[in-house]
Amino acid sequence: MGSFEEAKRRAGVLKAQKWLRERSKAEKAGLVALGGVAALLLLYVVIEDHDSLFVVAETVHFIGIGFLAYKLVRERNCSGQGLTLAHFRAQLEDLRQRIAHVRAQLEHHRHTSAG
Repeated sequence: MGSFEEAKRRAGVLKAQKWLRERSKAEKAGLVALGGVAALLLLYVVIEDHDSLFVVAETVHFIGIGFLAYKLVRERNCSGQGLTLAHFRAQLEDLRQRIAHVRAQLEHHRHTSAG
């Protein structure tokens, strides 16, 4: 059986969900925008080397592309997308990744050779 603390936590979560459901779409959009700004501000304050944010973002994006490719190879579909659209998107994302990789190499070369 669950503990009293667990029941208390679950009641708090349910109360927050109910409060959020009662908000209008405009209020929800405002909350999402505020949350996004807060997350970016937190990242700016916490992370010392801001160049690493680019690397992290590209890594997460690359993992997503890998997941898309895996689904295309294994399941031959992408969750409701047409197969030709999925192939087209995968090709575009592959091109984007190649451009980002070359750009990152050029930026690294520029930073290392400039001193």
